[in-house]
Amino acid sequence: MSNHWNNYKPVFSYYFTNKFSMDQQWQKINITKRIGNVFSFTHTYVENKVWIALRYPYTFSYHKKYLGYLDNTPHSKQELLLATKQGRSIDILEITNSDLPNDDKKGIWICAREHGVEQDGSWVCQGMIDFLLSDSPVASYLRDKAVFVFIPFLTPDAAFNGSCVNPVTGYSLAIDFCPTKMRTSESRAILNQIYRWIASGNSLDICFSFHNPHGSEPNIWPFAYNNKNKKENKIFLKSIFYACTDYTKRRPTYRSSAPNFAGRCTAEFGTLSYIFEINHQAKKSFLTLDELREIGACFCRGIYHYLRSKEENNAYKFSLRGR
Repeated sequence: MSNHWNNYKPVFSYYFTNKFSMDQQWQKINITKRIGNVFSFTHTYVENKVWIALRYPYTFSYHKKYLGYLDNTPHSKQELLLATKQGRSIDILEITNSDLPNDDKKGIWICAREHGVEQDGSWVCQGMIDFLLSDSPVASYLRDKAVFVFIPFLTPDAAFNGSCVNPVTGYSLAIDFCPTKMRTSESRAILNQIYRWIASGNSLDICFSFHNPHGSEPNIWPFAYNNKNKKENKIFLKSIFYACTDYTKRRPTYRSSAPNFAGRCTAEFGTLSYIFEINHQAKKSFLTLDELREIGACFCRGIYHYLRSKEENNAYKFSLRGR
């Protein structure tokens, strides 16, 4: 058993349900220990029925209920990308000001759950979506200047089966975007959707995929691609980090390529591409569910800072918090 189990704190709820609710109540279990390969915890419960999880559960059922909640919301539209081999849907959510043409807007693609068991990223996606659909002036600016395309749940079959790989094919979507060989229908459907997107006159400028590590790493840890444009990478990450001041962070790791969603977008389309490892179990910075969602809002503010700085030829300074 890895040493990172020494720092894990499970969470529990008396009221967990797959029905959609913004008021999920999860609490941390503080007393834990690991002896050899045995991880244990102690807590006194005040109800007879309790749910216990290592991370805040973001199930496929909950995801579908959340999309239903968003149905017909102004500034958003939903589309079915693919029905999986086990009959679950992979859905796309697009957010922009549809009263303005997309011609001059930035195209920003965001996904989560390349690994089905990594749930923190889906909560951050939800935080971004909720912020972008809010009445905030920053959200309004972002809807005017960009088209946000979300795929918040890339691997529903793997997630349902508690796995990182597809239970039918045995393949991992996280390493299935290699140009020479794409083995899953999911990766092919995503790439074909991007081709259609670009053929329709849209741009693809920024993309990132949310993961979560399995240790005590900081709350936010980016992997940046597109080393040909390292200066622009640094400006973008500075904008994100500036907006995420309340969270622990690790300096970015730079990579030239990888067979994942972000790596393929950089290799083929030249986008600024990132994997963001999100960790609510970070050492000395354990996050509540609300704090985890709030990372999504902070990412939106970071994108706002970045777009403003580019729009005004670097004259804009990161002084507006945008709240």
